[in-house]
Amino acid sequence: MRDKYEIVIFTAARQDYADKILNLIDPQNEFFSGRMYRQHCTLIEGSYVKDFSVVKNRRKTDMFLVDNLIYSYASDLERGIHIQNFYDDKNDKELHYLTSVLDQLKPFTDLAEFLERSFGFQRFYDYL
Repeated sequence: MRDKYEIVIFTAARQDYADKILNLIDPQNEFFSGRMYRQHCTLIEGSYVKDFSVVKNRRKTDMFLVDNLIYSYASDLERGIHIQNFYDDKNDKELHYLTSVLDQLKPFTDLAEFLERSFGFQRFYDYL
């Protein structure tokens, strides 16, 4: 996917912990063009929310978040792609599913439009 997207890790984990894992996954910094950590999240009622407003050098319509916890992108629901938890299941196919979704996404200029067409997800602010 790095040939099609700029991939930035945005985790609610502490930086020291996350860097140990990310350095094992990507020791040469080939796959991820950036890293964001707990200090970049907004703490809301005890949960760390990944808020795109902290990203100043990208347009919001160009960003989306893949996460297994919906509350992680609660401030930008229309910009999120939910994936299932992973618990050491050798038959897990979630990354294959995600790849197929991301392959379909590229022609769309706005993730919210793609999610609405593909999954019937209506934008959160449409309910207000």
